[in-house]
Amino acid sequence: MHTQSHSRPNPATPTPHNNPGYPTYSYRYPQPPRTNWWAIASFVLGLIGVIVLSVICGVVGLRQAKRGGRGRGFAIAGLLLSALWVLPLVALIVYGVSSGLFSDSGVVDADDIAVGDCIADMPQDDWVETVKTVDCQQPHVGEVFAQIPVPDGAFPGEDAIVTRYGGKCEPALGSYSSTAAQDKSISLVYLHPTQDSWKHGDRAVHCIAVTLPPRKGSIKR
Repeated sequence: MHTQSHSRPNPATPTPHNNPGYPTYSYRYPQPPRTNWWAIASFVLGLIGVIVLSVICGVVGLRQAKRGGRGRGFAIAGLLLSALWVLPLVALIVYGVSSGLFSDSGVVDADDIAVGDCIADMPQDDWVETVKTVDCQQPHVGEVFAQIPVPDGAFPGEDAIVTRYGGKCEPALGSYSSTAAQDKSISLVYLHPTQDSWKHGDRAVHCIAVTLPPRKGSIKR
C-alpha cells in the first residue's frame, strides 16, 4: 500500500505571497488604547479650580473613554474636583444673598427714612440722595428719632428751613429717649429738603442721633 502524506498550511502561519497555490493571510495587531487628553486636562483643570473648562473636558473625556480610550478615572476625578470647588462658592453666594452682601438691600432715598430707622453710615457729602438702613441690632452710626414737618407751598430756601425747623430736633430727642438726651456721646444731624427734593414732595426735616464708634441696639429706652 502506497501512502502519501499531504501537509496542510497552518492558518496561523503566514506563507510567502510568492508561493503559488497556498492561501495568504494578513495580520492586524491590536492597537493600544489612545491617550485620553480630555480626561487628563479635566483632572489638571480641576486641581487648579478652572471649573467650567474642567467640567467640559471631563464630559468629553468620559465619552472618549466609552469609545475605547483610556482616562475614565482622570475624567471622573476632574469632575469631582470641580464639584469640590463649587461647594464653597455656593455657600459663599448663599451667605452673601442672605446677608445682603451682594445687593443694595436697605438703600433708600434720604427723604424716605422714617422714625426708628437705623442708618449704617452717615454720608459725608453735603448733598445726600440715599442712605443705607439696617436692623438696629446690627452696628450702625445713626438713628432717626424725629421728623419735623415743613409746611407746603413755595420753597422757602434751605437757610430758612434750617433756621425755622432745624432747632426743633434737640428737644425732640428728649421726647424720643430721655436717656439719649443726656448722653454726651450722641451728636445730632438733620437732613432737610433741598430745592430739588422739594420738587419731588420732600416736606420734612429728619433728625438723626449719631454715635461714633458704631453701636448696636436702639437709643430708645
